[in-house]
Amino acid sequence: MEIEVKMVGQDAMIRVQSENVNYPSTRLMCALQEVQLHVYHANISSVNDLMLHDILVKVPQGLETEDEVKNALLRSLKQITC
Repeated sequence: MEIEVKMVGQDAMIRVQSENVNYPSTRLMCALQEVQLHVYHANISSVNDLMLHDILVKVPQGLETEDEVKNALLRSLKQITC
């Protein structure tokens, strides 16, 4: 799984690329909820065996940098059992 985060003020653009196994979109949305990243817009595409997610979120206080958002999301994804 590859995750890129770009901060723009209080918002972040998150791009996730993963294999299309075990419902990656469901797991990602659960992880976003767990980290309290409020989704404004989401675009999900399937290309061959890959899932591509482009998501615009509002970032809560306490997560101020791209690395903090990415690490919080990765931690949450490891624990999610949706």
